[in-house]
Order: sequence, then structure tokens, then C-alpha cells
Amino acid sequence: MAQTETQTQGNPPANAGGTPSSSQGSDFDKLLNEFEQRKQPQPPEIPETIKPLVDWAASKRFEEEKETFEKDVSAAVGFMKEADSLKSLDEFLVRGALNVFAMENKEFDEAFKNRRQNPAAWNEARAKARETIAKRLTKESQGSDVRSDIEAATAAVRNSHSAPRNTSEASAEERLGWSDSTWEEHKARRRAGA
Repeated sequence: MAQTETQTQGNPPANAGGTPSSSQGSDFDKLLNEFEQRKQPQPPEIPETIKPLVDWAASKRFEEEKETFEKDVSAAVGFMKEADSLKSLDEFLVRGALNVFAMENKEFDEAFKNRRQNPAAWNEARAKARETIAKRLTKESQGSDVRSDIEAATAAVRNSHSAPRNTSEASAEERLGWSDSTWEEHKARRRAGA
């Protein structure tokens, strides 16, 4: 291809649109192409003969990790329930409070994740968590004492001046089967106040 007068030796030849051709793109395009051509190393293929063994080992490891996790969470819940204010609470409630606390406090969550490598940090984090959870749960429960509310309602009902419901009256199902004369007798008794 012959160079035109406007082209210089250092410029790449222009296509019909006046832009460099794609084969002789900018340095950026070259770097981009070079990066895209690099392939990420792939893990080696597992032979079909040992694939069931590898799958079994992976599932076994998962089960062991899950069991260890459950034991550690149960131990943390047990530690939380050692506080006097948390002893009477159900384990489910304490576990839920611990879960919420872990979501709200990243330091506690990190200490739990690294509990094997740094037990001192884990012990400190769970002690702080126990103190905080105990304060929050007792503060919430102080405002609503269910037993005293029930006793107050019962006392109010006992001291009310309204007449108790007459239990000797027939039920709605029984009234459906009444004859006209029985209805008339019932109405007369009600009007008389009996």
C-alpha cells in the first residue's frame, strides 16, 4: 500500500474512516488483547475412577466442619446463659440474640471466625457480647412483666360490677331447634327479667 502525502513514516496507515486499522491498534488495545489471551490456570481434571472418593471426602469434610460449627455455637450459647439475667431464657432466644449481635458487630463476627487461631480475642469478644446481650434483653423484658399483667387483669375482672353471663341459657345450636311456643316462653322470661 502506498503512503499518501499526509501520512508520515511513524503513523499507521488509516482505513477509510481515517482511524488506525484494528490490526495496528493503540498500545492499550495491544495490552488488552495480551491480557485477554492469558488463561487462568485450571485445576487438574479428576479421573473418573477416583471422583466418587473425592466427592465423599469433600462431603465428609463439610459434615465435620458443620458439626464443629454447631458445637462452637452451642458452647457460645452456654457461655451466654451463665449470666444471671440470661439463665431463665430459652436457648432459642439466646441463640437468636447471639446471631443478631454477630450481624451487628463485625469485630465479634471476626473473633468467632478466628476463634481457633486467636482464642484470647474470642474469649474477650464473647464476654463483651454476653454483657451487651444481657443488658439489652433485660431492658426489653423489664417493661413487660407478663405475670403481673395477667394478675392485674384478673383482679380487674373479679372486681368488676357487671353481671356474669347466665350459663343456664340455651346455646345458639339449641335455640335453632326450638318451636314457636318455646321461643315465645323464652321471650316472656327475658322481658320479665327472670
